Amino acid sequence: MKKELNIIKRDGTVAKFDKDKIENAILKAMKYGSGVYIPEIAKEIAEDIETIYMERDTNATVYKVEEMVYTKLIDYKQKLTAKAYEGYRAVQSFK
Repeated sequence: MKKELNIIKRDGTVAKFDKDKIENAILKAMKYGSGVYIPEIAKEIAEDIETIYMERDTNATVYKVEEMVYTKLIDYKQKLTAKAYEGYRAVQSFK
């Protein structure tokens, strides 16, 4: 049976973990950041993060997931996308 993942949002509420949201945020950063649009990388990063949290015994937090996305983008040599994603993170934190 697959473990159900939750994520703790910025306001402290708990929601179902949705890797598609991670993938879509990365795709937006790719489109508006570097202009280098590689959907496979976005999908891999989202799946990697989901796998990491499936193996842990704690809920994900939005902040930790965002930090992991940034680090993974750097690992995948997507520096401009990582910078655009960082801008996205800053905007989201003020909402």
